[in-house]
Amino acid sequence: MIWLFSDYLSRAGGIETYLHALGTKLVAEGIPFRIAVSEMERCPFLDEFEEKGVPVYRQGRVPGDRWRMRQHVLCSWLFRRLKAGDWVYCVRQPQEQIYERLVKGVHRKGAKLAASWMFTPDALKITPRFQDSFNRAVAKTDAVISVSQAGAGMYREWYGYLGPVKVVRYHNLQLVDEFTPISRERPWRFGFIGRLDEAQKNLIALIDAFAEVAGIRGDVTLEIHGDGPDRGVLEDRARSTKCRDAIHFHGRYDHRFELPEILSNLHCVVYTSRFEGGPCFSLLEAMQAGRFVLASAVGGIPDLYAEHPEAGLLVHSFDKTAIRDGLEKVLGRLDRGDISVDGPRALYESSYTMEHAHRAWCEALEIARTD
Repeated sequence: MIWLFSDYLSRAGGIETYLHALGTKLVAEGIPFRIAVSEMERCPFLDEFEEKGVPVYRQGRVPGDRWRMRQHVLCSWLFRRLKAGDWVYCVRQPQEQIYERLVKGVHRKGAKLAASWMFTPDALKITPRFQDSFNRAVAKTDAVISVSQAGAGMYREWYGYLGPVKVVRYHNLQLVDEFTPISRERPWRFGFIGRLDEAQKNLIALIDAFAEVAGIRGDVTLEIHGDGPDRGVLEDRARSTKCRDAIHFHGRYDHRFELPEILSNLHCVVYTSRFEGGPCFSLLEAMQAGRFVLASAVGGIPDLYAEHPEAGLLVHSFDKTAIRDGLEKVLGRLDRGDISVDGPRALYESSYTMEHAHRAWCEALEIARTD
């Protein structure tokens, strides 16, 4: 039996999208699995699996969240149900407070543990008092998984881990089957798609950089899709600029149904984060739609664009000036008609489809495939 495990699951986000895509593929392949998660908010993806007959355990809040009690209760629940030969697949790395207990408990039952990192190790800061415990847990993990080649070499430096790191990219549903050619009609529309979290996504610098560009030329807009803790702050920042009418906040979206229309209306997706894990879902989805991307060279993002200028442009600094320069370079290419859907889409189909990810995942967990 395979257990898809997460000690933190919210309503929507990258990890939730990953769990949904992976579980959907397992259902399609007829591979039996169960889900065990610590649910911080009601996650609609889990409802979908329950409707399909997949056993789902949702650990709700219990007194003692400060001490990760709900995560410990989740582990205890799991240990009582594991059998020898089972795999526990962590769709994100376990939290530092429970990781060592989790891997020991799994092994006591004769089962195995795999863990996929949501960020590259350089961006995942471990509290000093948990560092030794975390390092021991990594060393005991049966399959240490990086979702990017760029991050695969970091585990030795940050955790002293000497074992193999398996590169398994995110399972991702092909949500865009028929992609729309890039419109040559202006305004040129840049778009951000994701969680509005300033600490990670660096959106104030993006808004400021865009405002400078829009102040020079009036044929551009910035379309911001998503929600998050900093939406109000970002809206205030946009209103404070002289190009406030060119920055539009569209709010929360359901990527399962609304993404094709969102992407078809954009000329370029912008993702100038301070840190990331692997090639993010927003970028994989942009590639599906054949959309060019301007992105930070952090985490696993260079996997996508470092050697593929036909698909995207990397920014090597988080400051406003670097992002503005990147926006201007993309605009120059749009003005010349030098950006098309062909480059991003071809790259996606050659290396990043669901089938590419699933093949690597099965190899990492030593699961035989029937095809």
